[in-house]
Amino acid sequence: MEPTNKEVSNCVVCDSPVSGKELEDSLKKHAFHVCYKCQRKATQKIDEYKYKINSPTEIQALLYYALLDRNIDAEFEYSDGKKSVDIAILPSKIYIEIDGMYHTHAEQILRDFQREYYSFKNGYLTLHILNKTLQEHFRSVVKAIKEIAKMGSNLKNDKDGTNDDSGH
Repeated sequence: MEPTNKEVSNCVVCDSPVSGKELEDSLKKHAFHVCYKCQRKATQKIDEYKYKINSPTEIQALLYYALLDRNIDAEFEYSDGKKSVDIAILPSKIYIEIDGMYHTHAEQILRDFQREYYSFKNGYLTLHILNKTLQEHFRSVVKAIKEIAKMGSNLKNDKDGTNDDSGH
């Protein structure tokens, strides 16, 4: 559906209004609304990593900025010394991998599970999110990650006794 000149929506990353040509351009490029400012930031972030073998995607950068905008302490293209992940939320011990359709093949699923096992042994949860899922449900995915990050942060606090509801 083509937007009308009066149609206004909000950017899925920063929640600022998007309308007119900005909205039209966004809909041509994405299945959701992204303001020019966030598109530029995503492009600049990708350019920082353009010489990597597996260069990041725009949707990965948009997700990263959406998480930062919601006060989630995220790291872009994080490496733990053994492997690299698309996004890491270290305080909550969460790794996020944005996957293309290649990750639905049996051989790749096995490799992903093996990598996840080592992360799990070190206390990290790995979330695999398909590009298609992000394109179709960006806001819902961001909201779900925020909730999981909050839970992970609370669990960490519970372990060291800093989130004790007993009043002690």
